[in-house]
Amino acid sequence: MATQSKLITITKLAAARSQLKTAITLWFSDADPISIHTLAYAAYEVIHVVSKKLNPDRLDLIFDSRFIKDEYRGQVNVGFKKHANFFKHANREEYNDSIEV
Repeated sequence: MATQSKLITITKLAAARSQLKTAITLWFSDADPISIHTLAYAAYEVIHVVSKKLNPDRLDLIFDSRFIKDEYRGQVNVGFKKHANFFKHANREEYNDSIEV
């Protein structure tokens, strides 16, 4: 007999909350740091975008922090995103690269 799976409805923020909760659980379980980083970063990305949509003038988020001078913001954000992008993307040019964490 086939089992039916139930569909759930979830908001973006609920998904981010779930990802962050799992990342924290993994952290305190001394689990895989790459999975922890990937989940936490994914959660932050959702929170950042939703927050910016709800309040475009908000300047207290990491990518838009008022503590980073505008002329350095792009460079700083590349640094913030470096590991997350490495973990989640497989560009043709760098498919066999490695990264220090």
